[in-house]
Amino acid sequence: MHARVFDIDGTLLESFETDCDLFVLAVKRVLGVTDVNTDWSCYRHVTDQGILLEIMNQHGIAPSHELMEATKQEFVSLLEAHVNSAGPFREVPGARDFVSSSLENDRYFVAYATGARKESALVKLKSAGFPIEGIRLSTSSEFEDRVSIMRAAIAGMSTEPATITYYGDGIWDRAASSELGWQFVPVGTSLGGVQHFNEIAE
Repeated sequence: MHARVFDIDGTLLESFETDCDLFVLAVKRVLGVTDVNTDWSCYRHVTDQGILLEIMNQHGIAPSHELMEATKQEFVSLLEAHVNSAGPFREVPGARDFVSSSLENDRYFVAYATGARKESALVKLKSAGFPIEGIRLSTSSEFEDRVSIMRAAIAGMSTEPATITYYGDGIWDRAASSELGWQFVPVGTSLGGVQHFNEIAE
């Protein structure tokens, strides 16, 4: 069996910019900060949890469960409001069918591994009609770092995978795949990746 593991924002969904903008807005509202560095490559862990903890540290704010939860809830509310007003997040061309066909093929184990929190990931995936049931969803609700998130995504496999392929759009996705020894398929223009999932050979 082969494992196919998918990032979400910028990989399956054309949601990266909106996701970033609303995340920053939620952070500013809850933490009361005015300056947030949006060059995500500067952060040690490019995940919602990792970035939030680093922002707190930069501004001398003691991390707490209450602040983490409040920021998450504000972010989810902003995402839901966006979907209600602007409509569903758009899929990257061919992404939904590619995930669905992989899920239906006995040769593949399919999982999502994202730097988003679970609740926000589900809002976005559901809005675009991606399959949810029966798919492992590994997020920064469980782990701060991307490597742990990705590793946990295949923890449910009953057998050792013949190959593991991660589909991502960021340099952090590529770096984590390299650290894990996984195959990596870049998606989108920033990494010179595929523009349509039909370009990927079965």
